[in-house]
Amino acid sequence: MRTNSTRNEVVSASRRSPRWSRYRLGGLSGVAFAICFFCYLTLVDVPDVSTTRQATIAFYQNPSNAVGPIVSVYVGAAAAALFLTFMLALAADLRRRDRRTARSTLICSGTVFVALQMAASALFAAPAFAVRLNNEPVTIDSDFAVGARTASFIGDAVLLYVAVFAAAGFVASAAWAGHADRSWPRWLVVVSVVVATALVTPLVFFSLLAFLLWCLVVGTRMMLIRPRNSSTPELGGIEISRER
Repeated sequence: MRTNSTRNEVVSASRRSPRWSRYRLGGLSGVAFAICFFCYLTLVDVPDVSTTRQATIAFYQNPSNAVGPIVSVYVGAAAAALFLTFMLALAADLRRRDRRTARSTLICSGTVFVALQMAASALFAAPAFAVRLNNEPVTIDSDFAVGARTASFIGDAVLLYVAVFAAAGFVASAAWAGHADRSWPRWLVVVSVVVATALVTPLVFFSLLAFLLWCLVVGTRMMLIRPRNSSTPELGGIEISRER
């Protein structure tokens, strides 16, 4: 009875530890990021190079069509903040596991991804901001349509063809560390390799969806499973996490 009571106290104390709470918060942020970023993608449906000039002019002449791109900037900013929280939780775990190279790669890749995503948000929303929030009236003519389509085209290139390489580096670095110290199950490492490969192939929108699903899975796992400690003494067969 006493041994069982001691075990329960150890597990309870471990789960109440600040490190475990921050780790779970990072996992929750990863799940929230996946949902928030998906909503962001649905809001940036603006005219691009495949849209005619007349259709682009008609789109921006309707005031309600400018709401989505403007709101997407704030939704994208929220997604970026959630992703940074998720990234910092993973980075802290990699530091504790003494995976310095993987940690540096993860932070660099994640930071580049967020920067490119915010740049794409600005490009997608620029025409809508010019129409709705400019102090002076803007003439929505053929020249405006060309500029709006060009901004959307560049935004697509930044988000769908450049930022995905940073996302691939983020996934690969986390999977590399998880495989090296066997803190991740084999199935998750294999899934991560598949997702990283998909991100560097021309799958465009589908590769981003795979990345969001990966964040959803990893974030859920972080909320449910206590992080592995590289130096965990044992008491009665139960590991005790030790704060450094």
